Amino acid sequence: MSDKHTYFDIRKPENTCTICGASLTDDGHHPSVLTEVYPEPIRKDYCHTCWKRLQDKQFFSYWLTKRIAPPADQKINRRERNDMLLRLFMALHNQHNPANATQLYLLAHLLMKYKVFKWLETRKSDTGEDSLVFEETRTGEEVFVEPISITDEEIVEAKKAIDSYLEEELSNSP
Repeated sequence: MSDKHTYFDIRKPENTCTICGASLTDDGHHPSVLTEVYPEPIRKDYCHTCWKRLQDKQFFSYWLTKRIAPPADQKINRRERNDMLLRLFMALHNQHNPANATQLYLLAHLLMKYKVFKWLETRKSDTGEDSLVFEETRTGEEVFVEPISITDEEIVEAKKAIDSYLEEELSNSP
């Protein structure tokens, strides 16, 4: 086996100090050494206290091992995502505020994509205006959305508002 392949065999960091057995997982970083290269490399990991007291510093190489904490799992399943988007849609829809038209239009199409809404038709309302008619697939209730023309900038702003809402919902969930 070549020397190059020998380095690929170096094991992963230990979770405890080689000398005292203290946990290294909560430290964030700790010293590690490579002592014997032939016939196989030997890796040793130390806590900071044992590293300072270490008498025999005969090693081939040393470095500071970083322990990066895994990110908190913020993933949600499809049903939770759909429920959050539907709650936002209904809250904005019930406000009857023309300023919400862009978000409602975008949300309606997202909910249709996620099969929460089913597009039925474009229908004239009582005022003679066209309305997009969706059916909420869970309840069978019809939902009306004003068809609008949206600029790219409005889409970006509406998406930011929706993402902000989802992030806030995630941070408030247990």
